[in-house]
Amino acid sequence: MFRALRIVLTMVFLLLFSAPVYSADFSYKGKVEPTNETSQLLKFYINKFDPESFLLIIEEEPDETGLYRSVYMDIIGCIISGVRLDRLTFKLVDAQFNSPAEWESGEVKCLSALEVYATCRLLEDDVNTDLKKRVIGDGDDKWRNLQLRITPKGISGSGEYSVRLLLSFNILIEIESKLRIVEGKEVWLLDPLLRLNRLDVPDYVTNMALDQIQPLLKLKTLPFPLKLNKITFKEKEALFETRVLPSKIEGITYTYVK
Repeated sequence: MFRALRIVLTMVFLLLFSAPVYSADFSYKGKVEPTNETSQLLKFYINKFDPESFLLIIEEEPDETGLYRSVYMDIIGCIISGVRLDRLTFKLVDAQFNSPAEWESGEVKCLSALEVYATCRLLEDDVNTDLKKRVIGDGDDKWRNLQLRITPKGISGSGEYSVRLLLSFNILIEIESKLRIVEGKEVWLLDPLLRLNRLDVPDYVTNMALDQIQPLLKLKTLPFPLKLNKITFKEKEALFETRVLPSKIEGITYTYVK
């Protein structure tokens, strides 16, 4: 009798705890094959960001106009303007997209949102990985061997700037700077302090060198009406945030792993 009771209890336990947390969860690995409007939306962002993982939560499915009451996205390891962002998290409130009928063709646009909350984490190692493979500049004027360090005080960096005036010069430039946010979507150097290994370089040459690396980061390609407000520096990382941070919501979940 007790053995039969144990079997029954075990079966009940398995049935209870094997049930999904949400009845409408969707999970994908390596590829998204859309089955509804939101999975089509997810596919668009996967193609846009090439993330390592992606969590999308919606309060409810969109209406026929493409309106979501609340959307939460937590994206790990996405690529923006060639630079890996370690983590990018959004919350959109009353987000109006274009018509879902247009999403299948890849035409997905967030036209407006009542509120957009976001935080973005940029790692020093990811910036330097991108800089190692890049030569910045045009013609004879180029940056090479750029390196960046992020500390709680701000950023410092160094690089070789090659410029041709009457002759060709190679200038080692070291920079210490804070950062500023321009128009909510670009990150620029703020009042940089420069040290040069050549004392005979005109000021306009160093200004030209700085102009070529500004802005340091462009977030204009993000398909959201985003306005960042604050930068926080930590050891080997920087956080770019809106005034209010995004909070996770409850709802229907879509998950993706590369």
